[in-house]
Amino acid sequence: MHDVRPEKKPQIGAVVLDVDGVLIGGLAGVNSPAPHPQVMDYLRRMHQQGTVVCLCTVRPTFAVLNIIEIASLDNAHITDSGALITNPLRNRTLARQEIPPEITVDIVSRLVGTQVYTEIYTETDYFVQTNRVGRKTEVHTAILGRPPTVVDALGQECAGRAITKIMVIAKDAAAAARAELIVCEQQERIALFWGSHPQSLPWRFGIITARTVSKRKGLATALAFEQVAPANTLGIGDSSSDWQFMADCGYVGTLNNATTELKTKVNNKGNHGFIGRSIDDNGVIDVLKWYGL
Repeated sequence: MHDVRPEKKPQIGAVVLDVDGVLIGGLAGVNSPAPHPQVMDYLRRMHQQGTVVCLCTVRPTFAVLNIIEIASLDNAHITDSGALITNPLRNRTLARQEIPPEITVDIVSRLVGTQVYTEIYTETDYFVQTNRVGRKTEVHTAILGRPPTVVDALGQECAGRAITKIMVIAKDAAAAARAELIVCEQQERIALFWGSHPQSLPWRFGIITARTVSKRKGLATALAFEQVAPANTLGIGDSSSDWQFMADCGYVGTLNNATTELKTKVNNKGNHGFIGRSIDDNGVIDVLKWYGL
Protein backbone atom coordinates (compact mmCIF):
# COMPACT_ATOMS: atom_id res chain seq x y z
CA MET A 1 0.00 0.00 0.00
CA HIS A 2 1.07 3.58 -0.61
CA ASP A 3 1.02 6.12 2.19
CA VAL A 4 0.75 9.14 -0.09
CA ARG A 5 -2.62 9.97 -1.57
CA PRO A 6 -3.01 11.81 -4.87
CA GLU A 7 -2.37 15.55 -4.41
CA LYS A 8 -6.04 16.28 -5.07
CA LYS A 9 -9.14 14.12 -5.21
CA PRO A 10 -9.11 12.34 -8.59
CA GLN A 11 -11.92 13.11 -11.01
CA ILE A 12 -13.00 9.50 -11.45
CA GLY A 13 -16.08 9.03 -13.61
CA ALA A 14 -16.01 5.24 -13.89
CA VAL A 15 -14.83 2.26 -11.86
CA VAL A 16 -14.22 -0.94 -13.82
CA LEU A 17 -13.97 -4.09 -11.69
CA ASP A 18 -13.08 -7.69 -12.26
CA VAL A 19 -15.46 -10.02 -10.39
CA ASP A 20 -13.73 -13.21 -9.19
CA GLY A 21 -11.03 -12.37 -6.67
CA VAL A 22 -12.19 -8.76 -6.37
CA LEU A 23 -15.92 -8.94 -5.59
CA ILE A 24 -16.51 -12.69 -5.22
CA GLY A 25 -14.22 -14.84 -3.08
CA GLY A 26 -14.21 -18.31 -1.61
CA LEU A 27 -15.98 -17.83 1.74
CA ALA A 28 -19.39 -19.47 1.36
CA GLY A 29 -22.15 -17.26 2.69
CA VAL A 30 -19.75 -14.33 3.14
CA ASN A 31 -18.36 -13.33 -0.26
CA SER A 32 -19.52 -16.35 -2.27
CA PRO A 33 -21.59 -16.96 -4.34
CA ALA A 34 -22.32 -13.22 -4.14
CA PRO A 35 -20.18 -10.30 -2.93
CA HIS A 36 -20.28 -9.33 0.74
CA PRO A 37 -23.36 -7.17 1.51
CA GLN A 38 -21.12 -4.26 2.55
CA VAL A 39 -19.43 -4.37 -0.85
CA MET A 40 -22.79 -4.48 -2.63
CA ASP A 41 -24.04 -1.51 -0.62
CA TYR A 42 -20.89 0.45 -1.42
CA LEU A 43 -21.24 -0.19 -5.15
CA ARG A 44 -24.90 0.82 -5.05
CA ARG A 45 -24.21 4.10 -3.22
CA MET A 46 -21.29 4.92 -5.49
CA HIS A 47 -23.44 4.45 -8.58
CA GLN A 48 -26.28 6.48 -7.07
CA GLN A 49 -23.81 9.34 -6.60
CA GLY A 50 -23.08 9.38 -10.32
CA THR A 51 -20.10 7.04 -10.83
CA VAL A 52 -20.29 4.45 -13.59
CA VAL A 53 -19.68 1.02 -12.01
CA CYS A 54 -18.76 -1.42 -14.76
CA LEU A 55 -18.11 -5.13 -14.23
CA CYS A 56 -15.37 -6.59 -16.45
CA THR A 57 -15.25 -10.36 -16.27
CA VAL A 58 -14.74 -13.66 -18.04
CA ARG A 59 -18.12 -14.71 -16.64
CA PRO A 60 -21.21 -14.66 -18.86
CA THR A 61 -23.70 -11.87 -18.27
CA PHE A 62 -26.23 -14.13 -16.56
CA ALA A 63 -23.60 -15.10 -13.96
CA VAL A 64 -23.20 -11.50 -12.76
CA LEU A 65 -26.80 -10.39 -13.22
CA ASN A 66 -27.50 -10.68 -9.49
CA ILE A 67 -24.74 -8.16 -8.73
CA ILE A 68 -25.97 -5.77 -11.40
CA GLU A 69 -29.58 -6.00 -10.24
CA ILE A 70 -29.01 -5.85 -6.48
CA ALA A 71 -26.57 -2.92 -6.75
CA SER A 72 -28.70 -1.26 -9.48
CA LEU A 73 -25.71 -0.81 -11.79
CA ASP A 74 -27.53 0.79 -14.71
CA ASN A 75 -24.65 1.12 -17.17
CA ALA A 76 -22.52 -0.90 -19.60
CA HIS A 77 -20.85 -4.11 -18.43
CA ILE A 78 -18.11 -6.22 -20.03
CA THR A 79 -18.64 -9.98 -19.95
CA ASP A 80 -17.32 -13.11 -21.67
CA SER A 81 -13.82 -11.58 -21.55
CA GLY A 82 -14.95 -8.66 -23.70
CA ALA A 83 -17.05 -10.54 -26.25
CA LEU A 84 -20.21 -8.93 -24.86
CA ILE A 85 -20.95 -5.36 -23.81
CA THR A 86 -24.44 -5.10 -22.35
CA ASN A 87 -26.68 -3.12 -20.07
CA PRO A 88 -28.93 -5.86 -18.67
CA LEU A 89 -31.09 -3.45 -16.68
CA ARG A 90 -32.20 -1.88 -19.95
CA ASN A 91 -32.10 -5.16 -21.89
CA ARG A 92 -29.55 -3.67 -24.29
CA THR A 93 -26.77 -5.43 -26.14
CA LEU A 94 -24.28 -2.69 -26.95
CA ALA A 95 -21.67 -4.83 -28.72
CA ARG A 96 -21.13 -8.52 -29.42
CA GLN A 97 -18.28 -10.40 -31.06
CA GLU A 98 -18.98 -13.99 -32.02
CA ILE A 99 -16.55 -16.78 -32.77
CA PRO A 100 -16.62 -17.21 -36.58
CA PRO A 101 -19.65 -19.47 -37.11
CA GLU A 102 -18.07 -21.42 -39.95
CA ILE A 103 -15.45 -22.89 -37.58
CA THR A 104 -17.34 -23.37 -34.31
CA VAL A 105 -18.94 -26.71 -35.20
CA ASP A 106 -15.57 -28.20 -36.18
CA ILE A 107 -13.66 -26.84 -33.19
CA VAL A 108 -16.24 -27.88 -30.61
CA SER A 109 -16.75 -31.33 -32.15
CA ARG A 110 -13.00 -31.96 -32.07
CA LEU A 111 -12.61 -30.72 -28.49
CA VAL A 112 -15.37 -33.03 -27.33
CA GLY A 113 -13.93 -35.85 -29.42
CA THR A 114 -10.56 -35.57 -27.68
CA GLN A 115 -12.25 -35.95 -24.27
CA VAL A 116 -11.68 -32.33 -23.24
CA TYR A 117 -14.55 -31.06 -21.09
CA THR A 118 -16.17 -28.35 -23.21
CA GLU A 119 -18.96 -25.79 -22.82
CA ILE A 120 -20.34 -23.34 -25.40
CA TYR A 121 -21.88 -19.97 -24.59
CA THR A 122 -24.44 -17.75 -26.24
CA GLU A 123 -25.51 -14.38 -24.92
CA THR A 124 -28.14 -15.93 -22.66
CA ASP A 125 -27.25 -19.59 -22.07
CA TYR A 126 -24.51 -22.22 -21.96
CA PHE A 127 -24.46 -25.84 -23.06
CA VAL A 128 -22.67 -29.11 -22.32
CA GLN A 129 -22.89 -32.54 -23.95
CA THR A 130 -24.85 -35.25 -22.16
CA ASN A 131 -22.02 -37.75 -21.90
CA ARG A 132 -19.67 -35.12 -20.42
CA VAL A 133 -21.91 -34.16 -17.47
CA GLY A 134 -20.13 -34.90 -14.21
CA ARG A 135 -18.13 -33.38 -11.39
CA LYS A 136 -16.84 -30.49 -13.54
CA THR A 137 -20.43 -29.64 -14.41
CA GLU A 138 -21.39 -29.58 -10.75
CA VAL A 139 -18.50 -27.33 -9.77
CA HIS A 140 -19.02 -24.90 -12.61
CA THR A 141 -22.76 -24.77 -11.94
CA ALA A 142 -21.97 -23.71 -8.36
CA ILE A 143 -19.61 -20.99 -9.60
CA LEU A 144 -21.98 -19.63 -12.25
CA GLY A 145 -25.11 -20.06 -10.17
CA ARG A 146 -26.96 -21.79 -12.99
CA PRO A 147 -26.84 -25.25 -14.60
CA PRO A 148 -26.10 -25.64 -18.31
CA THR A 149 -28.52 -26.80 -20.95
CA VAL A 150 -27.64 -30.43 -21.66
CA VAL A 151 -27.63 -31.52 -25.32
CA ASP A 152 -26.87 -34.73 -27.20
CA ALA A 153 -24.27 -33.33 -29.63
CA LEU A 154 -22.49 -30.15 -28.56
CA GLY A 155 -20.85 -29.55 -31.93
CA GLN A 156 -24.13 -29.71 -33.79
CA GLU A 157 -25.66 -27.36 -31.23
CA CYS A 158 -23.32 -24.63 -32.51
CA ALA A 159 -25.01 -24.58 -35.90
CA GLY A 160 -27.25 -21.54 -36.22
CA ARG A 161 -26.25 -20.11 -32.82
CA ALA A 162 -24.22 -16.98 -32.08
CA ILE A 163 -21.40 -18.43 -29.97
CA THR A 164 -19.56 -15.78 -27.97
CA LYS A 165 -17.28 -18.09 -26.01
CA ILE A 166 -16.11 -21.68 -25.79
CA MET A 167 -14.80 -22.83 -22.43
CA VAL A 168 -12.78 -25.93 -21.71
CA ILE A 169 -11.85 -27.29 -18.30
CA ALA A 170 -8.55 -29.17 -18.28
CA LYS A 171 -7.82 -31.56 -15.44
CA ASP A 172 -4.12 -31.78 -16.32
CA ALA A 173 -1.41 -30.64 -18.72
CA ALA A 174 -2.28 -33.32 -21.26
CA ALA A 175 -5.88 -32.11 -21.57
CA ALA A 176 -4.70 -28.51 -21.88
CA ALA A 177 -2.26 -29.50 -24.62
CA ARG A 178 -5.01 -31.24 -26.61
CA ALA A 179 -7.14 -28.10 -26.50
CA GLU A 180 -4.23 -25.88 -27.47
CA LEU A 181 -3.39 -28.06 -30.47
CA ILE A 182 -6.91 -27.70 -31.86
CA VAL A 183 -7.07 -23.95 -31.26
CA CYS A 184 -3.60 -23.44 -32.74
CA GLU A 185 -4.89 -24.49 -36.15
CA GLN A 186 -7.22 -21.48 -36.15
CA GLN A 187 -4.98 -19.04 -34.27
CA GLU A 188 -5.55 -16.26 -36.79
CA ARG A 189 -9.27 -16.31 -36.01
CA ILE A 190 -9.60 -17.42 -32.38
CA ALA A 191 -7.63 -16.98 -29.17
CA LEU A 192 -7.23 -19.12 -26.06
CA PHE A 193 -6.08 -18.03 -22.63
CA TRP A 194 -6.00 -19.92 -19.36
CA GLY A 195 -7.25 -18.99 -15.93
CA SER A 196 -8.22 -20.67 -12.68
CA HIS A 197 -10.79 -20.38 -9.92
CA PRO A 198 -10.17 -21.08 -6.22
CA GLN A 199 -13.19 -23.38 -6.06
CA SER A 200 -11.93 -25.62 -8.85
CA LEU A 201 -8.17 -26.00 -8.30
CA PRO A 202 -6.14 -27.68 -9.74
CA TRP A 203 -8.35 -27.59 -12.84
CA ARG A 204 -7.60 -24.88 -15.40
CA PHE A 205 -10.21 -22.97 -17.37
CA GLY A 206 -9.48 -22.32 -21.03
CA ILE A 207 -11.39 -19.40 -22.54
CA ILE A 208 -11.74 -19.39 -26.32
CA THR A 209 -13.06 -16.29 -28.09
CA ALA A 210 -12.79 -14.56 -31.44
CA ARG A 211 -9.22 -13.33 -31.98
CA THR A 212 -10.30 -9.68 -31.82
CA VAL A 213 -11.88 -10.02 -28.36
CA SER A 214 -10.14 -8.64 -25.26
CA LYS A 215 -11.01 -6.95 -22.00
CA ARG A 216 -8.99 -3.96 -23.22
CA LYS A 217 -11.21 -3.50 -26.28
CA GLY A 218 -14.25 -4.14 -24.11
CA LEU A 219 -13.14 -1.34 -21.80
CA ALA A 220 -12.80 1.10 -24.69
CA THR A 221 -16.26 0.20 -26.01
CA ALA A 222 -17.99 0.41 -22.62
CA LEU A 223 -16.36 3.74 -21.70
CA ALA A 224 -17.31 5.20 -25.09
CA PHE A 225 -20.96 4.32 -24.43
CA GLU A 226 -20.76 5.90 -20.98
CA GLN A 227 -18.79 8.92 -22.28
CA VAL A 228 -16.01 8.55 -19.71
CA ALA A 229 -12.35 8.94 -20.63
CA PRO A 230 -9.90 6.16 -19.67
CA ALA A 231 -7.83 8.82 -17.87
CA ASN A 232 -10.78 9.34 -15.53
CA THR A 233 -11.30 5.64 -14.90
CA LEU A 234 -10.25 3.43 -11.99
CA GLY A 235 -9.52 -0.19 -12.96
CA ILE A 236 -9.46 -2.91 -10.29
CA GLY A 237 -8.40 -6.52 -10.85
CA ASP A 238 -6.59 -9.38 -9.13
CA SER A 239 -4.77 -11.35 -11.85
CA SER A 240 -2.02 -10.53 -14.31
CA SER A 241 -4.46 -10.84 -17.21
CA ASP A 242 -6.52 -7.98 -15.73
CA TRP A 243 -3.67 -5.59 -16.53
CA GLN A 244 -4.93 -5.93 -20.10
CA PHE A 245 -7.70 -3.44 -19.27
CA MET A 246 -6.18 -1.78 -16.20
CA ALA A 247 -3.17 -0.51 -18.16
CA ASP A 248 -5.39 1.95 -20.03
CA CYS A 249 -6.97 3.36 -16.85
CA GLY A 250 -5.72 6.57 -15.28
CA TYR A 251 -5.99 5.00 -11.82
CA VAL A 252 -5.58 1.37 -10.76
CA GLY A 253 -6.08 -0.76 -7.70
CA THR A 254 -5.83 -4.34 -6.56
CA LEU A 255 -6.12 -6.45 -3.42
CA ASN A 256 -3.60 -8.22 -1.25
CA ASN A 257 -4.73 -11.59 -2.66
CA ALA A 258 -3.69 -10.54 -6.19
CA THR A 259 -0.78 -12.02 -8.09
CA THR A 260 2.65 -10.65 -7.24
CA GLU A 261 3.07 -9.49 -10.84
CA LEU A 262 -0.09 -7.40 -10.75
CA LYS A 263 0.72 -5.88 -7.35
CA THR A 264 4.10 -4.81 -8.71
CA LYS A 265 2.46 -3.11 -11.69
CA VAL A 266 0.00 -1.31 -9.41
CA ASN A 267 2.79 -0.17 -7.08
CA ASN A 268 4.68 1.19 -10.08
CA LYS A 269 1.81 3.63 -10.72
CA GLY A 270 2.82 5.61 -7.62
CA ASN A 271 -0.07 7.53 -6.11
CA HIS A 272 -2.24 6.47 -9.06
CA GLY A 273 -2.14 2.90 -7.74
CA PHE A 274 -3.30 1.38 -4.47
CA ILE A 275 -3.40 -2.11 -2.93
CA GLY A 276 -6.19 -2.86 -0.46
CA ARG A 277 -6.58 -5.69 1.98
CA SER A 278 -7.59 -9.14 0.74
CA ILE A 279 -10.99 -9.98 -0.66
CA ASP A 280 -11.89 -11.71 2.61
CA ASP A 281 -11.45 -8.32 4.32
CA ASN A 282 -13.52 -6.48 1.68
CA GLY A 283 -10.32 -4.95 0.33
CA VAL A 284 -12.07 -3.46 -2.70
CA ILE A 285 -13.67 -0.94 -0.33
CA ASP A 286 -10.16 0.10 0.80
CA VAL A 287 -9.31 0.91 -2.81
CA LEU A 288 -12.49 2.86 -3.44
CA LYS A 289 -12.12 4.88 -0.25
CA TRP A 290 -8.48 5.66 -1.07
CA TYR A 291 -9.64 7.45 -4.19
CA GLY A 292 -12.39 9.30 -2.37
CA LEU A 293 -15.27 7.35 -3.89
